[in-house]
Amino acid sequence: MRKLINLILLICFLTLEFCTFSAEARVNKYVFLNIKTDLLPDKIKIIFGTNEPNVKRSKEIKNKKIITDLIDMLSKCQSYKLGNNKLSQFREGPNKIIFCWEDSKKEGIFYFNNGFPAYDGVILIDGKSYFLNDQLVVYILSILEHKNPQTEISSDVINLFRKYSWTVDYLIAKGTETLPKNLIHRAGEYPSKLFWAYVNYFLSDCGFSLKQYLGENINYEIYKLREITIIEGEPKGIVYRLPSKGIVLRYNNKIIGAYIDAEVDLCSLKRSTFYKITRKKWREIIYQYVDYNNEWEKKTSTMSPVDVIKDYIKALDSHDRKKLWAYEPTYDLFYNLLTNLRDDKIYNHENDYLYPNHNIKKIKLLSISEPQEWTYGSFKTLRYVVFVDVDFYEFVVQPDGKGNAFVHVYKENKNSGWKVFLSFCE
Repeated sequence: MRKLINLILLICFLTLEFCTFSAEARVNKYVFLNIKTDLLPDKIKIIFGTNEPNVKRSKEIKNKKIITDLIDMLSKCQSYKLGNNKLSQFREGPNKIIFCWEDSKKEGIFYFNNGFPAYDGVILIDGKSYFLNDQLVVYILSILEHKNPQTEISSDVINLFRKYSWTVDYLIAKGTETLPKNLIHRAGEYPSKLFWAYVNYFLSDCGFSLKQYLGENINYEIYKLREITIIEGEPKGIVYRLPSKGIVLRYNNKIIGAYIDAEVDLCSLKRSTFYKITRKKWREIIYQYVDYNNEWEKKTSTMSPVDVIKDYIKALDSHDRKKLWAYEPTYDLFYNLLTNLRDDKIYNHENDYLYPNHNIKKIKLLSISEPQEWTYGSFKTLRYVVFVDVDFYEFVVQPDGKGNAFVHVYKENKNSGWKVFLSFCE
């Protein structure tokens, strides 16, 4: 009996010690706020642009997981020595963050850089300054951007990303897609096949494949991830540290693939770029996914460059999207699928896609110069100066009226029809 009593006393002692340690651990998370409490704030308010009243944006956060994540990240911030005029290195601020309990609150002022060359910042609380790393700055900006983050995440998603050292913060959006029946693009088609061909390389890096699901309806889920993606850019030597979204693909509720969207490009869950997976650039491989043996390619390949330019400008004037897509360089077609992409989309659909020179309302060809041999990317082109009369929807480069434009025409390979690139500046 005495042994049993001693055992119970020991368990009670250990429980008391553990609870005391846990409370101290929670209290320690608030040291940076100069507050002794083990209670999570009831809410956090973030107010952006406090120095510009006309552009204030604010967010009130009551989601317990998001509050916990914010406190956890802030508690790990390192002290930051702020010298004279050091705040000038941060482009955005001052901004305010307010931690609210039922009977008290604590305010901090923070400044940050929003993107290239870095996401970083500093927060000032009670005269002390702390460094905000890129994960924390991106997290705060994401909270502002995403109106209804869903923090209840299914275990199969958490486990999949955890396997590759990713932390899932919350669900941004979800939707449905119908996969194409094949991955071979034809002139005049909307270029979604090129997107799925590209994505499939990143899926294959982790043992997934879309091939058995072609033609099927699938679901996608877009998640905000905690970790930053590091991608080498061009010119060589530039390194981007970018916010990460995790894209999960499902068929009949089963995960059939996942990859990372890092704003400027995609990568695999293993953080492998396209070049790391294939040892080639996508712009070198993309032409394998184009059917050049069709009537359009045959027809335009026999046309003169001048006739091609005339036909192209007529298509611009009449807003003939299919013809413009057919003339557009293949890589540019693909690139526009991921340009100015909304966070709730995995690629731009037809209503969001900016077809070539979409800002042109009306255009009339007045004259064409003699051609010059030129280079556009890796292609040898014929360059023409065309004199046009143009009306734009809005002013960007030049005003409405008569002026010069520059047109490059070229063939992507021996079976290709002519491709056209027109710009109003070089």
